[in-house]
Amino acid sequence: LVILAPCPFSYQEPSVIAIGCEELAVEFNMNVNFVDSVEWKFYGDSLYHDSISNEENPVHIYREAGSYFPIIRAWHEGCDQVYFRQDTVIVYPKPIVDFDVYIYPNQTIGTKNLSQFGERYMWDFGDGETSEMKDPVHVYAEAGNYTVKLTAKNAANASAEFSQDISLADPNDAYKLLTGEESKTWKLFREGTSMYLDPDWEGLQNTGGRPC
Repeated sequence: LVILAPCPFSYQEPSVIAIGCEELAVEFNMNVNFVDSVEWKFYGDSLYHDSISNEENPVHIYREAGSYFPIIRAWHEGCDQVYFRQDTVIVYPKPIVDFDVYIYPNQTIGTKNLSQFGERYMWDFGDGETSEMKDPVHVYAEAGNYTVKLTAKNAANASAEFSQDISLADPNDAYKLLTGEESKTWKLFREGTSMYLDPDWEGLQNTGGRPC
């Protein structure tokens, strides 16, 4: 009577086993029964071209964005069949956040989103208002100094942010400068000679010391 050992098998189907950003450390789980030996092969990694591990549950770091297809082969001496499974690892680039702000009249700003690798955005205008648009226009209720912040998230839900300080002038500042908060007296100065009394006189200059 010859008793044959069962061949390696697993209930785990090929699947996407990890999603993340660059420098993604993935812990692989063999999940295979009746195994004497195992071989992992990490195809396509730009830094570890077709690197191999014989650990049952190795850790592999994916340093660059891309889609990768690691393979596991498992076997034992009592079976001539080799277990094979190919999984998927997806690595996204980290968001890079940048933007320009354009200041318009009436306390209005326009924005230009210069971010890379973002899929969702959240603007915080520093006055309690926010927007999820890519390039929003915003109107402030009051002049003043504000911090505009943009947060970007990628498909792996990793986020990054960038902020800029802006200053909005009160459109009534010029009027207040002329009129003042209280009454003002203005003197008008005429350039050059204001009048001549005689051809031999040098004339009089208006210094503001007398009415025009």
